[in-house]
Amino acid sequence: MKRVLIVRTDRIGDVVLTLPLADLIKEQFPGCEITFLCRNYTKPVIELVPSVEKIITVEELQSRSFMQKRLFIKSFNFDAALMITPDKKLSLLMYLARIPVIAGTGYRFFSFLYNRKVYEHRKHSIKHEAGYNLAILNKALNLNLEEISSVKFSIPEDLNDSVKEKLLAAGFDLSKKAVFVHPGSGGSAIDLPVQKFKELVELLESENNCQVVLTGSANERELCSKLQNKNTINCAGLFDTGELVAAINYCDVFVANSTGPIHIAAALGKFVVGFYPKINVCSPVRWGPLTENKAVFSPEINCNNCTRKQCEVLDCMNSIDIENVFTQIRSYINTGK
Repeated sequence: MKRVLIVRTDRIGDVVLTLPLADLIKEQFPGCEITFLCRNYTKPVIELVPSVEKIITVEELQSRSFMQKRLFIKSFNFDAALMITPDKKLSLLMYLARIPVIAGTGYRFFSFLYNRKVYEHRKHSIKHEAGYNLAILNKALNLNLEEISSVKFSIPEDLNDSVKEKLLAAGFDLSKKAVFVHPGSGGSAIDLPVQKFKELVELLESENNCQVVLTGSANERELCSKLQNKNTINCAGLFDTGELVAAINYCDVFVANSTGPIHIAAALGKFVVGFYPKINVCSPVRWGPLTENKAVFSPEINCNNCTRKQCEVLDCMNSIDIENVFTQIRSYINTGK
């Protein structure tokens, strides 16, 4: 294998849990060139991964006719394409570009386009998302790998300096422990209620040796403002996607719902605190941070066969005890455990 394409065109969390495949391919095939096909808004995250040499965006492809797309993909001379996102149009494109190995799920109506098929239903969520990604890699390249770890980021010095300057201007104190709280999400799971986040922020601010930094997109600035106290630093909307990676690297603890940035924090080796519903397809079994350095909290009420509707009706996430969450964070801040 000299040139491999990885296709993942959805959200940041999905991409971050797919990027470890690049490192694994490099280990098995030294010198192999990795190209990643993604969307524009996840590109800045992928650019921080040394094992990915080239990036193609969906938006870049959309500017071409279908024939031009086929010739463009064909010009890379890929030996294999890993269709982690089972997109029918992109799958047809890879097939018509005559890539020798195309691997993906065997359960779509267009799966005949793949010559290496994996028969696993992700909707059953019996293992981690990264494990499902690994299964496609194994099938594509005739491997038998069993373990997958977090992606390795490399933050350029100029990016680090730029982000540091923004943090200091916002009031960040480099001498204090930092707890980053990211209350928003992409809506793919049920979130911890805002009032619970506010309660946690107030408890954290009672600790003299730590500071609380709120992060989120520009659209989440109003949400973050609901949690903001006198000493809280609200950085929502301050960083673009790549800058957010560099900013998270300045924290000691990262607190979030099931959302992309929690996977970035895990990959950076931070202590992560996550809130996950019991819904099978949203559970930490499937989407938990890919690290041992974590504390994961789920609803404490007794319920079975959880669905989104049931979780919302029972207000399950509101049953999470914030005092327990605070105790875990305080222990880590004071002892590193």
